[in-house]
Amino acid sequence: MLRFKIFNPILKLYSKYTSNRWRGIRFLCYHDVVAVDDLSTSRQDKFIVTVQEFCSHLEYLQKHKYSVVSMQIALELLESNKAKNGQYICITFDDGKLNSFEYAWPVLREFKYSAHFFITSTFVCKYMVESKDERYIDDNQIVQLIREGASIGSHSKRHLNLTLLDNNAIFNELVKSQEKLEELCGHPIETFAYPFGMYSNRVIKALSKTNYRYAFKLDTGSIISFAREDRYTIPRNVIKNERINHMVNYLTMSGGYDFTKYFFRLD
Repeated sequence: MLRFKIFNPILKLYSKYTSNRWRGIRFLCYHDVVAVDDLSTSRQDKFIVTVQEFCSHLEYLQKHKYSVVSMQIALELLESNKAKNGQYICITFDDGKLNSFEYAWPVLREFKYSAHFFITSTFVCKYMVESKDERYIDDNQIVQLIREGASIGSHSKRHLNLTLLDNNAIFNELVKSQEKLEELCGHPIETFAYPFGMYSNRVIKALSKTNYRYAFKLDTGSIISFAREDRYTIPRNVIKNERINHMVNYLTMSGGYDFTKYFFRLD
């Protein structure tokens, strides 16, 4: 906590400088969006935000006139080298948690924003009675998301650290998830998000042998074009629990943490 008190004033000033200067696509990575009444011991999870906080994030994006775009448009801007002409935000969710469908998606629709959901295919319809935070969307909800303007990507079959698996197991995690999601969605699944953000040269090599065209790591900053970034290591900025530091996500969205990727990580 002390380091936040020391760095926050500096980062706040820096973010005011960067907020209207960064260019390209800034991908945001959400995990859990929950109602205040549903808070449990998992409240301490560093990736949980409340619906109210999520609404505030969208209002912040709107206030700063950032263009919130779908995954399809974001990738088209990068492919055409046009992302450098603006400040674009693409909102993504990991895992396929039910709370992202129940709480986040209705809010996004009110703002007329799209989002991209990276689904762990084995988790579809999974329900863990002991925790409201461990319920996952089902087949029909995935279809509804697509019908209402969202898009779907893969987050592997079982959400394992792919770097610890052998080559056959890696390939299985990639392909089986892709096949199941394509069957559900009725169209190709071309995007992949590494579980835990973990990847290696072996994992990238396995990806290159599949039909995935793009893969996402966890990192700070925006991306201007694929001339500077590999299609299999696209950075996504993680949205974190604001009980730890209430400024963290606003600094992330405005570019206040971008310099840390070159020096150190602020967790």
